[in-house]
Amino acid sequence: ALLERDAVRLEAALAGAPPLLAAAFAEGLATPTPIAAGLPDFCWRSPHKQPLPVPIVSAGEPAEVMQRLKAGEPFVLTGSRLCMSAVGKWTPAYLCAHFGETALCTVFESADANFRYWDGRKNRGNYHFPDEAHTRKELLTMRDFYAKTRRALTNPAAPRAYLQTGLVEGVGAQLVRDFARFDWAWAKSLSATLGWGALSSNVVFVGMAGHTTPAHFDEQQNLLAQLCGRKRLLLWRPADWPCLYPFPLFHPCDRQTSLDLRAVDLAKFPKFADAQPLEAVLQPGDVLFLPQYWWHHVENLDDDCVSVNFWYVDNAQRDVQLPISEKANVALRRNVERMMAEKAGTERAHAVFAELALGKPEAELAEDTRSVLDYARVLLRNVFTSEEVIERWLVELTVGRFT
Repeated sequence: ALLERDAVRLEAALAGAPPLLAAAFAEGLATPTPIAAGLPDFCWRSPHKQPLPVPIVSAGEPAEVMQRLKAGEPFVLTGSRLCMSAVGKWTPAYLCAHFGETALCTVFESADANFRYWDGRKNRGNYHFPDEAHTRKELLTMRDFYAKTRRALTNPAAPRAYLQTGLVEGVGAQLVRDFARFDWAWAKSLSATLGWGALSSNVVFVGMAGHTTPAHFDEQQNLLAQLCGRKRLLLWRPADWPCLYPFPLFHPCDRQTSLDLRAVDLAKFPKFADAQPLEAVLQPGDVLFLPQYWWHHVENLDDDCVSVNFWYVDNAQRDVQLPISEKANVALRRNVERMMAEKAGTERAHAVFAELALGKPEAELAEDTRSVLDYARVLLRNVFTSEEVIERWLVELTVGRFT
Protein backbone atom coordinates (compact mmCIF):
# COMPACT_ATOMS: atom_id res chain seq x y z
CA ALA A 1 0.00 0.00 0.00
CA LEU A 2 2.87 2.37 0.78
CA LEU A 3 4.42 1.70 -2.61
CA GLU A 4 1.08 2.34 -4.29
CA ARG A 5 0.75 5.70 -2.51
CA ASP A 6 4.34 6.62 -3.49
CA ALA A 7 3.58 5.71 -7.10
CA VAL A 8 0.46 7.89 -7.11
CA ARG A 9 2.37 10.85 -5.60
CA LEU A 10 5.21 10.41 -8.09
CA GLU A 11 2.83 10.22 -11.06
CA ALA A 12 1.10 13.40 -9.92
CA ALA A 13 4.41 15.19 -9.36
CA LEU A 14 5.76 14.18 -12.76
CA ALA A 15 2.78 15.81 -14.45
CA GLY A 16 4.60 19.11 -13.97
CA ALA A 17 8.18 17.82 -14.20
CA PRO A 18 10.64 18.94 -16.89
CA PRO A 19 10.48 16.61 -19.95
CA LEU A 20 13.99 15.19 -19.56
CA LEU A 21 13.42 14.59 -15.85
CA ALA A 22 10.12 12.83 -16.49
CA ALA A 23 11.79 10.70 -19.16
CA ALA A 24 14.56 9.75 -16.73
CA PHE A 25 12.02 8.48 -14.23
CA ALA A 26 10.08 6.65 -16.91
CA GLU A 27 13.26 4.86 -18.01
CA GLY A 28 14.28 4.05 -14.44
CA LEU A 29 17.35 6.29 -14.68
CA ALA A 30 16.51 8.36 -11.61
CA THR A 31 15.09 7.48 -8.21
CA PRO A 32 12.81 9.87 -6.26
CA THR A 33 14.82 9.60 -3.06
CA PRO A 34 13.75 12.33 -0.60
CA ILE A 35 16.90 14.27 0.31
CA ALA A 36 15.13 16.29 3.01
CA ALA A 37 15.12 13.38 5.46
CA GLY A 38 18.80 13.84 6.37
CA LEU A 39 19.01 17.64 6.28
CA PRO A 40 19.70 20.07 9.15
CA ASP A 41 16.71 21.62 10.89
CA PHE A 42 17.32 25.03 9.33
CA CYS A 43 16.59 23.70 5.82
CA TRP A 44 13.30 24.50 4.13
CA ARG A 45 10.85 21.63 3.72
CA SER A 46 8.01 21.87 1.24
CA PRO A 47 4.65 21.50 3.00
CA HIS A 48 2.87 20.91 -0.32
CA LYS A 49 4.87 18.94 -2.86
CA GLN A 50 7.76 16.54 -2.31
CA PRO A 51 10.76 17.93 -4.24
CA LEU A 52 11.87 15.90 -7.25
CA PRO A 53 15.62 15.25 -7.54
CA VAL A 54 17.60 17.19 -10.11
CA PRO A 55 19.09 14.65 -12.56
CA ILE A 56 22.75 13.68 -12.07
CA VAL A 57 24.99 13.19 -15.13
CA SER A 58 28.60 12.04 -15.25
CA ALA A 59 31.20 14.06 -17.14
CA GLY A 60 32.16 10.69 -18.64
CA GLU A 61 28.98 10.91 -20.76
CA PRO A 62 29.72 14.03 -22.87
CA ALA A 63 26.89 13.42 -25.36
CA GLU A 64 24.30 13.33 -22.57
CA VAL A 65 25.87 16.40 -20.93
CA MET A 66 25.54 18.36 -24.16
CA GLN A 67 21.99 17.09 -24.73
CA ARG A 68 20.90 18.41 -21.35
CA LEU A 69 22.68 21.73 -21.83
CA LYS A 70 20.90 22.20 -25.16
CA ALA A 71 17.57 21.25 -23.58
CA GLY A 72 18.01 24.12 -21.11
CA GLU A 73 17.02 22.10 -18.06
CA PRO A 74 19.07 21.80 -14.83
CA PHE A 75 21.29 18.88 -13.93
CA VAL A 76 24.21 18.12 -11.62
CA LEU A 77 27.45 17.28 -13.40
CA THR A 78 29.76 14.91 -11.50
CA GLY A 79 33.39 14.08 -12.23
CA SER A 80 33.99 17.41 -13.96
CA ARG A 81 37.48 18.87 -14.20
CA LEU A 82 36.09 22.40 -14.51
CA CYS A 83 37.47 23.62 -11.16
CA MET A 84 39.56 20.68 -9.95
CA SER A 85 42.47 22.99 -9.11
CA ALA A 86 40.28 24.66 -6.45
CA VAL A 87 38.09 21.80 -5.16
CA GLY A 88 38.89 21.15 -1.50
CA LYS A 89 41.65 23.75 -1.70
CA TRP A 90 39.87 27.12 -1.74
CA THR A 91 38.84 27.03 1.89
CA PRO A 92 38.15 30.38 3.60
CA ALA A 93 41.52 30.09 5.35
CA TYR A 94 43.29 29.52 2.01
CA LEU A 95 41.44 32.43 0.40
CA CYS A 96 42.35 34.60 3.37
CA ALA A 97 46.03 33.76 2.88
CA HIS A 98 46.12 34.20 -0.90
CA PHE A 99 43.34 36.55 -2.04
CA GLY A 100 45.45 39.66 -1.71
CA GLU A 101 46.08 42.12 1.11
CA THR A 102 44.30 45.09 -0.45
CA ALA A 103 41.75 43.54 -2.82
CA LEU A 104 38.25 44.48 -1.68
CA CYS A 105 35.47 41.90 -1.72
CA THR A 106 31.71 42.37 -1.90
CA VAL A 107 30.18 41.11 1.35
CA PHE A 108 26.53 41.04 2.38
CA GLU A 109 25.61 41.35 6.03
CA SER A 110 22.36 40.13 7.58
CA ALA A 111 21.02 40.22 11.11
CA ASP A 112 20.11 36.55 10.73
CA ALA A 113 21.04 33.84 8.24
CA ASN A 114 18.49 34.95 5.62
CA PHE A 115 20.08 37.02 2.83
CA ARG A 116 17.38 38.83 0.88
CA TYR A 117 19.16 41.26 -1.40
CA TRP A 118 18.26 44.92 -1.74
CA ASP A 119 19.42 47.30 -4.46
CA GLY A 120 18.23 50.81 -3.67
CA ARG A 121 19.29 51.98 -7.15
CA LYS A 122 16.38 50.02 -8.62
CA ASN A 123 13.77 51.64 -6.41
CA ARG A 124 12.08 53.74 -9.09
CA GLY A 125 8.75 52.70 -7.62
CA ASN A 126 9.54 54.33 -4.25
CA TYR A 127 8.75 51.15 -2.39
CA HIS A 128 9.18 51.03 1.36
CA PHE A 129 10.88 48.09 3.03
CA PRO A 130 12.00 47.74 6.66
CA ASP A 131 15.77 47.90 7.03
CA GLU A 132 15.90 44.71 9.10
CA ALA A 133 14.24 42.72 6.29
CA HIS A 134 17.11 42.95 3.83
CA THR A 135 20.87 42.76 3.68
CA ARG A 136 23.49 45.48 3.84
CA LYS A 137 26.34 45.48 1.32
CA GLU A 138 29.90 46.41 2.26
CA LEU A 139 33.43 46.12 0.88
CA LEU A 140 35.97 44.22 2.99
CA THR A 141 39.35 42.65 2.51
CA MET A 142 39.29 38.87 2.56
CA ARG A 143 41.16 38.97 5.86
CA ASP A 144 38.52 41.21 7.48
CA PHE A 145 35.72 39.03 6.12
CA TYR A 146 37.42 35.90 7.47
CA ALA A 147 37.76 37.48 10.92
CA LYS A 148 34.09 38.42 10.84
CA THR A 149 33.04 34.84 10.08
CA ARG A 150 35.21 33.49 12.92
CA ARG A 151 33.50 35.85 15.36
CA ALA A 152 30.08 34.70 14.16
CA LEU A 153 31.04 31.07 14.83
CA THR A 154 31.50 31.79 18.52
CA ASN A 155 28.80 34.45 18.95
CA PRO A 156 25.33 33.48 17.66
CA ALA A 157 24.11 37.06 18.16
CA ALA A 158 26.74 38.52 15.80
CA PRO A 159 25.66 39.67 12.32
CA ARG A 160 26.13 37.10 9.57
CA ALA A 161 28.41 37.82 6.62
CA TYR A 162 28.20 36.21 3.16
CA LEU A 163 30.95 36.93 0.63
CA GLN A 164 29.88 37.09 -3.01
CA THR A 165 32.62 38.72 -4.99
CA GLY A 166 33.90 38.66 -8.53
CA LEU A 167 37.29 37.25 -9.41
CA VAL A 168 38.96 40.34 -10.83
CA GLU A 169 42.38 41.92 -11.00
CA GLY A 170 44.10 42.35 -7.66
CA VAL A 171 43.78 38.81 -6.33
CA GLY A 172 46.95 37.05 -5.22
CA ALA A 173 49.33 35.23 -7.56
CA GLN A 174 48.54 31.78 -6.11
CA LEU A 175 44.82 32.21 -6.77
CA VAL A 176 45.60 33.37 -10.29
CA ARG A 177 47.61 30.17 -10.85
CA ASP A 178 44.75 28.04 -9.52
CA PHE A 179 42.28 29.98 -11.65
CA ALA A 180 44.38 29.51 -14.79
CA ARG A 181 44.18 25.74 -14.30
CA PHE A 182 40.37 25.66 -14.55
CA ASP A 183 39.11 23.77 -17.61
CA TRP A 184 38.80 26.89 -19.72
CA ALA A 185 38.77 25.00 -23.01
CA TRP A 186 35.49 23.34 -22.03
CA ALA A 187 34.03 26.45 -20.40
CA LYS A 188 34.71 28.58 -23.46
CA SER A 189 33.46 25.94 -25.88
CA LEU A 190 29.95 26.34 -24.48
CA SER A 191 29.59 29.76 -26.07
CA ALA A 192 30.20 28.42 -29.56
CA THR A 193 28.30 25.16 -29.11
CA LEU A 194 25.21 26.52 -27.38
CA GLY A 195 24.99 30.00 -28.86
CA TRP A 196 25.71 31.64 -25.53
CA GLY A 197 27.58 34.89 -25.31
CA ALA A 198 31.01 35.19 -23.77
CA LEU A 199 31.58 34.36 -20.13
CA SER A 200 30.49 37.51 -18.30
CA SER A 201 31.87 36.87 -14.80
CA ASN A 202 33.03 34.43 -12.15
CA VAL A 203 31.73 35.02 -8.63
CA VAL A 204 33.08 33.34 -5.49
CA PHE A 205 30.53 32.58 -2.75
CA VAL A 206 31.76 31.98 0.82
CA GLY A 207 29.26 31.45 3.62
CA MET A 208 28.50 29.50 6.76
CA ALA A 209 26.01 26.76 7.60
CA GLY A 210 22.44 28.03 7.53
CA HIS A 211 23.11 30.98 5.24
CA THR A 212 20.12 31.11 2.92
CA THR A 213 19.43 33.05 -0.26
CA PRO A 214 15.64 33.24 -0.82
CA ALA A 215 14.21 32.07 -4.13
CA HIS A 216 15.16 34.27 -7.07
CA PHE A 217 16.08 33.95 -10.74
CA ASP A 218 18.93 35.25 -12.87
CA GLU A 219 18.85 36.41 -16.48
CA GLN A 220 22.07 34.60 -17.44
CA GLN A 221 23.04 30.97 -17.90
CA ASN A 222 24.94 29.70 -14.86
CA LEU A 223 27.33 26.89 -14.03
CA LEU A 224 27.70 26.68 -10.24
CA ALA A 225 30.77 24.71 -9.11
CA GLN A 226 30.95 23.51 -5.51
CA LEU A 227 34.47 23.72 -4.05
CA CYS A 228 34.18 23.15 -0.28
CA GLY A 229 31.31 22.03 1.95
CA ARG A 230 27.82 21.20 0.71
CA LYS A 231 25.15 23.44 -0.77
CA ARG A 232 21.46 22.64 -1.21
CA LEU A 233 19.31 24.22 -3.90
CA LEU A 234 15.56 24.13 -4.45
CA LEU A 235 14.65 24.93 -8.05
CA TRP A 236 11.41 25.89 -9.76
CA ARG A 237 11.03 26.13 -13.50
CA PRO A 238 10.25 29.46 -15.25
CA ALA A 239 6.62 28.42 -15.75
CA ASP A 240 6.18 28.66 -11.96
CA TRP A 241 6.78 32.42 -12.12
CA PRO A 242 3.16 33.23 -11.10
CA CYS A 243 3.40 30.78 -8.18
CA LEU A 244 6.46 32.52 -6.68
CA TYR A 245 4.92 36.04 -6.74
CA PRO A 246 8.05 38.04 -7.66
CA PHE A 247 8.55 41.58 -6.46
CA PRO A 248 7.72 44.29 -9.03
CA LEU A 249 10.35 45.08 -11.64
CA PHE A 250 11.21 48.47 -10.11
CA HIS A 251 11.37 47.18 -6.54
CA PRO A 252 14.83 46.95 -4.87
CA CYS A 253 14.20 43.18 -4.51
CA ASP A 254 13.53 42.68 -8.22
CA ARG A 255 13.89 39.04 -9.45
CA GLN A 256 13.22 37.67 -5.96
CA THR A 257 10.12 36.05 -4.56
CA SER A 258 8.09 38.27 -2.27
CA LEU A 259 7.17 35.17 -0.23
CA ASP A 260 8.77 34.11 3.01
CA LEU A 261 9.00 30.38 2.27
CA ARG A 262 9.26 29.70 5.98
CA ALA A 263 5.66 30.86 6.50
CA VAL A 264 3.70 31.26 3.26
CA ASP A 265 0.18 32.58 3.67
CA LEU A 266 -1.71 30.38 1.20
CA ALA A 267 -4.88 32.39 1.68
CA LYS A 268 -3.03 35.36 0.19
CA PHE A 269 -0.72 33.43 -2.16
CA PRO A 270 -2.65 30.29 -3.12
CA LYS A 271 -0.71 29.48 -6.29
CA PHE A 272 2.44 28.67 -4.34
CA ALA A 273 0.92 25.31 -3.45
CA ASP A 274 0.98 24.44 -7.18
CA ALA A 275 4.72 25.06 -7.64
CA GLN A 276 6.74 21.86 -8.06
CA PRO A 277 10.25 22.15 -6.53
CA LEU A 278 13.31 20.23 -7.67
CA GLU A 279 16.13 19.56 -5.24
CA ALA A 280 19.90 19.14 -5.47
CA VAL A 281 22.61 18.82 -2.83
CA LEU A 282 26.01 19.72 -4.25
CA GLN A 283 29.13 17.97 -2.96
CA PRO A 284 32.65 19.34 -3.54
CA GLY A 285 33.49 18.81 -7.21
CA ASP A 286 29.86 18.88 -8.40
CA VAL A 287 28.74 21.44 -10.99
CA LEU A 288 25.10 22.48 -11.29
CA PHE A 289 23.80 23.76 -14.62
CA LEU A 290 21.32 26.45 -13.61
CA PRO A 291 19.51 27.75 -16.71
CA GLN A 292 18.46 31.38 -16.96
CA TYR A 293 15.08 32.27 -15.45
CA TRP A 294 14.99 29.13 -13.27
CA TRP A 295 14.10 30.01 -9.68
CA HIS A 296 16.57 28.86 -7.03
CA HIS A 297 16.50 28.94 -3.23
CA VAL A 298 20.00 28.30 -1.87
CA GLU A 299 21.12 26.94 1.52
CA ASN A 300 24.64 26.35 2.81
CA LEU A 301 24.66 23.05 4.68
CA ASP A 302 28.17 23.34 6.17
CA ASP A 303 30.39 26.00 7.65
CA ASP A 304 33.08 27.29 5.28
CA CYS A 305 30.92 26.55 2.24
CA VAL A 306 32.64 27.79 -0.93
CA SER A 307 31.37 27.87 -4.53
CA VAL A 308 32.33 29.63 -7.75
CA ASN A 309 30.03 30.28 -10.66
CA PHE A 310 30.36 30.90 -14.39
CA TRP A 311 27.81 33.34 -15.77
CA TYR A 312 27.10 33.54 -19.50
CA VAL A 313 24.86 35.97 -21.34
CA ASP A 314 22.57 33.91 -23.58
CA ASN A 315 22.55 35.28 -27.13
CA ALA A 316 20.54 32.35 -28.53
CA GLN A 317 16.99 32.91 -29.85
CA ARG A 318 16.71 36.59 -29.09
CA ASP A 319 13.73 36.77 -31.48
CA VAL A 320 10.44 35.55 -30.00
CA GLN A 321 9.62 32.02 -31.15
CA LEU A 322 5.94 31.08 -31.26
CA PRO A 323 4.46 29.41 -29.34
CA ILE A 324 6.32 31.32 -26.67
CA SER A 325 8.66 29.33 -24.40
CA GLU A 326 8.70 29.42 -20.59
CA LYS A 327 11.82 31.54 -20.37
CA ALA A 328 10.68 33.85 -23.17
CA ASN A 329 7.41 34.37 -21.28
CA VAL A 330 9.36 35.55 -18.22
CA ALA A 331 11.32 37.97 -20.40
CA LEU A 332 8.04 39.15 -21.99
CA ARG A 333 6.52 39.83 -18.56
CA ARG A 334 9.50 41.95 -17.59
CA ASN A 335 9.51 43.84 -20.89
CA VAL A 336 5.78 44.62 -20.77
CA GLU A 337 6.07 45.75 -17.17
CA ARG A 338 9.01 47.98 -18.13
CA MET A 339 7.28 49.46 -21.19
CA MET A 340 4.08 50.21 -19.27
CA ALA A 341 6.13 51.98 -16.60
CA GLU A 342 7.97 53.96 -19.28
CA LYS A 343 4.67 55.04 -20.83
CA ALA A 344 2.71 55.89 -17.68
CA GLY A 345 5.43 56.46 -15.09
CA THR A 346 6.43 53.86 -12.53
CA GLU A 347 4.04 54.86 -9.75
CA ARG A 348 1.08 55.24 -12.12
CA ALA A 349 1.84 51.87 -13.71
CA HIS A 350 1.89 50.34 -10.22
CA ALA A 351 -1.58 51.76 -9.55
CA VAL A 352 -2.83 50.33 -12.86
CA PHE A 353 -1.45 46.91 -12.00
CA ALA A 354 -3.05 47.09 -8.55
CA GLU A 355 -6.47 47.91 -10.03
CA LEU A 356 -6.16 45.05 -12.48
CA ALA A 357 -5.17 42.64 -9.70
CA LEU A 358 -8.35 43.55 -7.79
CA GLY A 359 -10.44 42.30 -10.69
CA LYS A 360 -12.39 45.51 -11.24
CA PRO A 361 -14.73 45.47 -14.25
CA GLU A 362 -13.35 47.42 -17.21
CA ALA A 363 -16.17 49.98 -17.00
CA GLU A 364 -15.18 50.91 -13.45
CA LEU A 365 -11.56 51.63 -14.32
CA ALA A 366 -10.36 55.21 -14.73
CA GLU A 367 -9.88 56.39 -18.32
CA ASP A 368 -6.10 56.70 -17.99
CA THR A 369 -5.98 53.17 -16.53
CA ARG A 370 -7.82 51.81 -19.54
CA SER A 371 -5.46 53.72 -21.81
CA VAL A 372 -2.40 52.08 -20.23
CA LEU A 373 -4.00 48.64 -20.40
CA ASP A 374 -4.91 49.16 -24.06
CA TYR A 375 -1.27 49.99 -24.75
CA ALA A 376 -0.25 46.67 -23.13
CA ARG A 377 -2.86 44.79 -25.18
CA VAL A 378 -1.46 46.24 -28.40
CA LEU A 379 2.00 44.97 -27.41
CA LEU A 380 0.71 41.52 -26.53
CA ARG A 381 -1.20 41.06 -29.80
CA ASN A 382 2.21 40.64 -31.42
CA VAL A 383 2.59 37.42 -29.42
CA PHE A 384 -0.89 36.11 -28.61
CA THR A 385 -3.83 35.83 -31.02
CA SER A 386 -6.54 35.25 -28.41
CA GLU A 387 -7.97 38.23 -26.51
CA GLU A 388 -8.95 35.84 -23.73
CA VAL A 389 -5.33 34.69 -23.40
CA ILE A 390 -4.16 38.31 -23.30
CA GLU A 391 -6.58 39.22 -20.50
CA ARG A 392 -5.60 36.15 -18.50
CA TRP A 393 -1.91 36.94 -19.07
CA LEU A 394 -2.34 40.50 -17.77
CA VAL A 395 -4.14 39.40 -14.65
CA GLU A 396 -1.49 36.75 -13.99
CA LEU A 397 1.16 39.47 -14.32
CA THR A 398 -0.37 41.44 -11.44
CA VAL A 399 -2.09 39.16 -8.92
CA GLY A 400 -0.33 39.09 -5.54
CA ARG A 401 2.42 41.46 -6.70
CA PHE A 402 0.98 44.98 -6.53
CA THR A 403 -1.68 44.86 -3.81
